[in-house]
Amino acid sequence: MAKRAPETSKPQDAAPTDSHEVDLLLIDVASALLADYFFNPDNEASYKRRYPARSAPPGKEPGALRGDPPIAEEAVDAGRKPVRWRLEAMSNRNGLRLTMTHQSFSAAIEGIWQFQRETLRGARVIQRTGSVKSILKTTGAMLDSLQGPGPTAEELEDLLAALSDATTAGPLLNERAEEPPPADLDDRLRLKDIVDQVTRRSKSDASPEDRAWLEQTPQVLPVLAEMTIQAMTSKPRQANRIAACLNMLTLQLEFVRYRLDRGWDWAQRMLAAFQQRLIELGHEETLDQQDWFALAAALTEARVPVSNDVQQALAEAGMTIAEPAPPEELLSSLRTVSAEMAALVGSPFEVIEALSSAAAVMPAALRSFMATELALSPHSILREAVPMMLLDADATVRRSAAAAMAQVAGAETVSPDWLRRAIAVRNWIPSIDRVDVDKAIYKARAAGVPIGIWPGTQGGGTYPTRDEIVFYASVVDGSGAQSILAVSKSGRTGLLAPCC
Repeated sequence: MAKRAPETSKPQDAAPTDSHEVDLLLIDVASALLADYFFNPDNEASYKRRYPARSAPPGKEPGALRGDPPIAEEAVDAGRKPVRWRLEAMSNRNGLRLTMTHQSFSAAIEGIWQFQRETLRGARVIQRTGSVKSILKTTGAMLDSLQGPGPTAEELEDLLAALSDATTAGPLLNERAEEPPPADLDDRLRLKDIVDQVTRRSKSDASPEDRAWLEQTPQVLPVLAEMTIQAMTSKPRQANRIAACLNMLTLQLEFVRYRLDRGWDWAQRMLAAFQQRLIELGHEETLDQQDWFALAAALTEARVPVSNDVQQALAEAGMTIAEPAPPEELLSSLRTVSAEMAALVGSPFEVIEALSSAAAVMPAALRSFMATELALSPHSILREAVPMMLLDADATVRRSAAAAMAQVAGAETVSPDWLRRAIAVRNWIPSIDRVDVDKAIYKARAAGVPIGIWPGTQGGGTYPTRDEIVFYASVVDGSGAQSILAVSKSGRTGLLAPCC
């Protein structure tokens, strides 16, 4: 099920005036409409039944499906006159076209909707009429309508009190440090029942009661791992069951990782056994490579620490090559993959996310090499991601990224946003790793690159705002989790987010 429409700052005094920024505004409004529409699980399930996985014919650009009725035709309040919008399916997978019509403007936006991330990837405005002033006024009213009223002062106080009670009530995890007994028959039957129930639902999440049971029963991790492998190798293939198993496997890995963070030896052994099982599966080649990488990605999503030795073993097990290719051919293949990535992602953050998902099978030496390749890439979106690689946990990767940044820093190769991120991240890394970062910053400034202004600040960003944001943070609970509440001072909008 999709979440509620994302918060978007409405345009105010320092509004965008150029065509590109107005297009970005329309894309954000389209994203908000789609998030609101697919927040209804019935709408999401209906769409997926009606339009299963598909792709455009080879050699042809994706287009609207001819003769198909629209997915939805609705209206949203926007002042005196509502804006009518129409949603149509494109020929590529999850490709959508959203058309907005109002008395003062019209626009059509195409892109690929990512249900998990609630983002419109590769979005572009293919048609637009009306003045900038009309678009700003009407879309601002639309965003107000989609976001709805903010919490009252009393509701905010109740929420903060509830957060305080939750964090002082003690951790959910069992405090016993001794190793739990192996999973018995009752544990196995309960786990199978949970998987069966989740598979039948459109949303592949366990219920709160089942999550609590999983949290208190870490010994089912190896059983759940084998259940996931069995689902991946069963014929016919059941995508829903595999998704359910992977979702709960990631959750259980995270629960065991909590015990590892507390220094419990048995948790270390349990996670090491899972990683060894992955290495064995890679060498045996009993799974499709895509499924094997999904299992490895669960380690990254659960933030399980993986040593360099294990990363190397996982990489060798998962990236099997029948006949070793010459280095020049491997480098050419890597650059081809990088070019494909640049065409698929919509922001530097998606580049980092894609790299992070493969972190469990990407040794530090390979991540260091990738940092250099991205910095030297002809694609700006890949170069923009390199400053964020300074936050890698491995010092060699940080230093490789910094050296690559110092090499390419120039007016024609880096942007103001690149420089802004480099300056911000510089203060988060150890001083010993800052030498090349400082060189990169100095070279960029000497070349005349201005420092980008943070989005959402007065005078900068796509949607400048004068509203101030106040942050509230709960104490860290026994599992290492913390909640952050961000509320605008006007009380109109807010965001509650868990973090670790």
